[in-house]
Amino acid sequence: MISKTFKTMGLATMLALPISAFATNGYLLHGYGKNKGMGGAGIAHPQDALIGATNPAGSAWIGTRFDGTAELFFPKRGYSISNEDGFGVDADFGDAFESIGLINGPNDKTSVKSEKDIFLIPAMGFVWQYTDKVALGAAMYGAGLGSEYNRDDTREIFKDNDLIHELAGSNELNGTFFAGSTGVDLLLILTNFHAAYKVTDKFSVGGGLNLAMESFKAKGLAPFNFVSSGNIPDGERSYTFGWGLNVGVQAEVIPGLTLAAAYYSKIKLVHDKYDGLFANEGDFSLPPRINIGMSIELNKNHRVNFDMQKITWSSVASSGNKFSQLVNFDFTTTQEISFQNNFLLNPVGSADGAGFGFEDSLVYKFGYEFSLDSMPSWTWRMGYSYQSQIIPSNATLFPILAPATIQHHYTIGFTKEFDNGYEFTFNGMYTGKEEVTGTGLSEGIDIYLEELTAEFAIGIKW
Repeated sequence: MISKTFKTMGLATMLALPISAFATNGYLLHGYGKNKGMGGAGIAHPQDALIGATNPAGSAWIGTRFDGTAELFFPKRGYSISNEDGFGVDADFGDAFESIGLINGPNDKTSVKSEKDIFLIPAMGFVWQYTDKVALGAAMYGAGLGSEYNRDDTREIFKDNDLIHELAGSNELNGTFFAGSTGVDLLLILTNFHAAYKVTDKFSVGGGLNLAMESFKAKGLAPFNFVSSGNIPDGERSYTFGWGLNVGVQAEVIPGLTLAAAYYSKIKLVHDKYDGLFANEGDFSLPPRINIGMSIELNKNHRVNFDMQKITWSSVASSGNKFSQLVNFDFTTTQEISFQNNFLLNPVGSADGAGFGFEDSLVYKFGYEFSLDSMPSWTWRMGYSYQSQIIPSNATLFPILAPATIQHHYTIGFTKEFDNGYEFTFNGMYTGKEEVTGTGLSEGIDIYLEELTAEFAIGIKW
């Protein structure tokens, strides 16, 4: 049984590799398994074999079971670029169009919506209750981000200037960065192998190994080669692998109140093919995360959950560095830009090079779960989560490629149990459209994201 289950999980993971996902907290999902219906809350209330994605200690309490999920993900994302002055002697250097190049004429506005707005995100987990005290588990789940901006949605510039076309090596200068259709495709597959141990009948500990496979490709970024320290290929797929550790605890401190905490270490992931795009020579590592939470059983039919999560984006230069770091210039002084000081640029791909500018995020998750005596085989869930804005208004240019603007998540879910040990679970999530308006060096660049998901899951208990 165990061998067959792991083979099934491995096959499903391979099938997931070409699938791109756009996640909700940065490029991570707001939750996994049944806790998705509670805003992602539930680290202290393990219910399925995907608990290993948030707290390995939780696997000690769920018995032997397998869970598989398939989420349909519908993101709407895009950007708009505008300027009031146009290019000329009176133009403000801080306007966004000068950050990119010559975008529009005075008072023009370009709005572009990303294509490919339907994705499939699978996940699965298996826990084996090896002894009364020891459980062994594995969980496979994904994360990622993506965008696809059609070149035909932007106007062509320098249409009649043969010299500019010759220098650029193209007869058509349109697209987000004037190099044709533009976008990125990042997929992260995580496999978590862990063990959990019941120290007492109310306290457990757990830990394990996280294996990661990350694939990435980008297109339409050719102009950044002029300010890059390495390579930025167009449309080439890059793969990299890494590993990290995780540990967790769970304890019922008083009857009805359970506390839990877990730590997931940084996983180093380097894309050598894109050493001129990601800061630190292609480093796009997964940052460390800390999860803490509590679960309060109000009575046999009602329970509330509260989680907090810290994601340290600043620990990875490519995700935490601001785009403004491209220009090493103090606008409050009379410092002169010249060829002699190399335009005062920090090359893209260098340790101090431009990144997505994500701020460290603090996520609050609230969940409510209840059942009815008249429907004992049904469990109902609802939740809400809030994330501090990770994209500052003065750093919206690079996040055009990954407009992770979401702060508010609204969720619902339910589970139907059957007599033969099977379960069916549904989770839904809606975020609403959330926009960040550019300021400073990113003035005139506005980005947005809106999301809707529907997840279907099957659980099997032995």
